[in-house]
Amino acid sequence: GGPDEAVPAEAPGVADALLDAAGLLERSAPPAEVIAAMERAAALASRDPALQDVLGRFEASFRDRLGVKDDSARRRVRGPRIVLHRDWIAARQAALRSGGILLLLGAVWVMTGWHAGPYLLLGTAVMSTLFSTWEDPAWIMGQVLVGQVFGAIGAVLCRWLVWPHAGAEITLVLMLMPFVLLGALPLAHRRTMYGATDYCMILLLLSQPSLPLTGSFGQTLSLALAVVAGPAIALAGFRMIYPADAHRRMRMLMHAMVHELESMAAGSGGRPRAGIWRARLEHRLLRLVRWAEKSGESRFSPAGAGLAVLAVGSAILRLQELYGGSGVSAGAARDLETHLDLTRQAV
Repeated sequence: GGPDEAVPAEAPGVADALLDAAGLLERSAPPAEVIAAMERAAALASRDPALQDVLGRFEASFRDRLGVKDDSARRRVRGPRIVLHRDWIAARQAALRSGGILLLLGAVWVMTGWHAGPYLLLGTAVMSTLFSTWEDPAWIMGQVLVGQVFGAIGAVLCRWLVWPHAGAEITLVLMLMPFVLLGALPLAHRRTMYGATDYCMILLLLSQPSLPLTGSFGQTLSLALAVVAGPAIALAGFRMIYPADAHRRMRMLMHAMVHELESMAAGSGGRPRAGIWRARLEHRLLRLVRWAEKSGESRFSPAGAGLAVLAVGSAILRLQELYGGSGVSAGAARDLETHLDLTRQAV
């Protein structure tokens, strides 16, 4: 078309609506507000069916991720429901990391019979599994460790400096409240909110407001050290056992994209439909661009890599289409098979 048709009139409105949705996600707004912004963007793109289809897929993905069910949104999305990406490599590494650490600590607990062993296993199990899905597990574990250290210190100070002056259980609870409220200050700041959450959690976990007060200072300190050792061990595991960061996640994404090309060229697992392969490629490419931005990668262009994968994959699909055609002679079939083998080896 001419210059006036290059950019639809609705494009600025769509961009603003998507920026609103991104801002709502950053502020952890209610899911209904995020979905409303996505619906507004899809409505503004009504004159561009291709753009509206992409926005519909994004909206359905957001609904699934946020746990919002809406059959009408699913009906607006054309095509079958498919699995866009599964990171089997990271899942296997997380399983080996967490399983190995827990087996080792469990064996130590069984052999020593340490009374604080359950607290150590509890903290390590939660931290080594829950935070495996984070973008940078080692970074978040550093924040969690700081918060839990302060939470353990607060619990020990409350137990041995404040609670001995209490005469009733309600007084124990009231004396504990100032320590809990101290967590509101770091919780209100973006950079310390993760540690503040664990500060409150560990403070409440180690505090047992009941009279008469039992146990010795050594037992209390031992429990506190066991609880804090959980995130410390998980942090060491994230740094030394299959460490994960933005660069490594980028490499795993590129490996998944290339591996799918190899499978397509080899003809294993059946021939994927072009639409499914394109959807997976687009999804992985968006994630690759995101990781490149977070890591500050400047040595290669994710868009260029995506175009290269798209060109090779399209060629493979075309060769397979020709190879499976009914009007192909025996010689042409051998040539096509040779080209597929060479493409697989080149990938």
